[in-house]
Amino acid sequence: MTIEDEETLRIVRYALPKDSIFKVYGKLFTIVLFYVNGLVPLVT
Repeated sequence: MTIEDEETLRIVRYALPKDSIFKVYGKLFTIVLFYVNGLVPLVT
């Protein structure tokens, strides 16, 4: 994990309220983020 990824995750965690719905969306966003980060090196 790069420094940029850690910063992004930290911002996302603090930006999202502590509601269960937002926690679910936060998890989905994190999964998508890692999926895209894993895909980018393969495409380029």
